[in-house]
Order: sequence, then C-alpha cells, then structure tokens
Amino acid sequence: MYKTTPAAAKLIASKQVHIQMIPTAKKLQESRQILAALQKFGEVTTFRNLKYDLANKNTNQHRAIVAIFESADAAQRAIASSPLIITLDQDTKTTEVTHTSTKSSIPRSSNPSEEISSDANPDNEGLTKHEILFKDVKPGTIKCIIEASRHNHQSNMRRNPWYAAYEPNKEDPIYKDMMSPQTGTPLRGLADVLQRNCAPSTPERRYPVRFERRHIGADSLMEMWTDAQRSEEEVKVMDDSVMKDEKRSAKKNGRKSVKKVSEEDDY
Repeated sequence: MYKTTPAAAKLIASKQVHIQMIPTAKKLQESRQILAALQKFGEVTTFRNLKYDLANKNTNQHRAIVAIFESADAAQRAIASSPLIITLDQDTKTTEVTHTSTKSSIPRSSNPSEEISSDANPDNEGLTKHEILFKDVKPGTIKCIIEASRHNHQSNMRRNPWYAAYEPNKEDPIYKDMMSPQTGTPLRGLADVLQRNCAPSTPERRYPVRFERRHIGADSLMEMWTDAQRSEEEVKVMDDSVMKDEKRSAKKNGRKSVKKVSEEDDY
C-alpha cells in the first residue's frame, strides 16, 4: 500500500486550502466560477467538493471545498484574499471577484449546527454560525472563506470503500452459509484468483490446455496467423511447380506423338 512520507505530506499541506462557501454552490456552473476565481491566484491541480466524498458520512449539506495549488505561494495569496465575493452572472457566464482589504473577523467553522454566544452581537442570539454568515451575503453572490486546510488525503483514501483489495463481509449470511461445517465449502472457494495445489506435479498436469495448444502449434493468434500465411505461400509455390511440371510433361508428350506420326508417314 502506498504511504505518504512526512515531507510529501508537509509539501501538500502547504499548497492546499479549505474553502467554505456561503451559500453552498448548487450547480456545476457555480463550482466552475469558483474554480475560475481561484485560478487567478495560480494553477489549481486539485479541486474537490467534500459534499460528494464517499469516505465521510457527515450529513452536513454545507460542505467545504478542498483545493490544491501548484505552488505554496499561490495558496498563500488565496488565503490572504479571503473572503472572496464571487458575483454570479448566469447570462454571460462571467465571474466578478472582489475581496476585502482586511482579514475577516467572521467565525470560520464548517459545522453549521454549532451555536455561538450572543456576547458579540445580541441580534445573533439563537442563530448558527452559518446563518450569521448568510446575513451578510447579497443575492446572486457567493462568499468564499479561504483558510489553510488540514485535510488528510491518506486517511481519506483508506476510508474510501472503492480503495484497496476486496474483503468478504464475514457477517454476511451468504459467507456464513458457505463457511458453515454443514456446507463444507473450503475457503479457497471464496478466493478471487485460482489457488495452486501444494502437491508435486508437472507443468503438463498443471497447465494441460497450454501444453495442448503448444503441441498443435496454437500458442498465440499471431503465430497461428503467420503459420497460415506461410502455409498459403508454400501451397502457391507447390502449385506453381506442379503446373510447370505438367506443362513440361505435356510438351514432351506432344513431341513424342508428332515423332510417331512422322515415322508412320514414312512407312
């Protein structure tokens, strides 16, 4: 299994950013406009919306985006420009990007279910962080709060159900039935590949089909094709030689018959 070295993980961490969208992008066109806004700081090599992450079973719909830039300087420039205000224009499919000159004092949290205290602003009493952030967003715009990301790609990859080898579920009823003493099915019956027998044997017995094909000269389709072409050429050569022999014999027979006729006329 591939393991990331500490140096490689540190290098990736310096290039990746965590983007919280307010409101969350609901269309592919909106995600493309966010990506176009990020590409103004530098080349983006990875752009993933954690909403579609199979390894994370969080039911939060306001999921963030993890983006990896080609260089650490581009990531730092994107973080320094936070928050980004992206104006969505669906008619011309253009994106206008603005950002504040000072760092935002808005709480940055990807969990909208957390309640905040009302000490800072009494009007925010009883509201979640995501709802407070939503108050400052104008219609037709998306606010992107960009900060350094601590996303662990190796751990996420291990939790992916489509990663690594297949392992049968031992709690599955089918597996229990096949492995029960009453059924008597051996474990090798559940293997994905053929397992060899440890008993001594010859290659002819282990690979009978291969040796049979080699015996009849059918090791591969290419060899069969070349053999067929070679045999056709040999047949043509033989036919030509036979035809030449027949012509020669016909000429000889013709000369003999003419000779006999001339001798009879002399008589």
